Amino acid sequence: MDVELIDIYSDTFDDIVENIKQANLPGNNMPELIVGTGLSVIYDVSGMKVLTEHLGNEIDKSPKRHLREM
Repeated sequence: MDVELIDIYSDTFDDIVENIKQANLPGNNMPELIVGTGLSVIYDVSGMKVLTEHLGNEIDKSPKRHLREM
């Protein structure tokens, strides 16, 4: 299996990310939570602790019981 390395700052990478967004996140099909994409690295997010705390607080406040049970 051949593997092509793609620079994360390239137009090719941007096109791939945009294609994934358009194919998987259209309109009402937007997921409530996206975890583990690794895209935070591109945006220089320096860790996931703050995000973890924020999501935990938001889920605790959610009226959707199934989220709180996870």
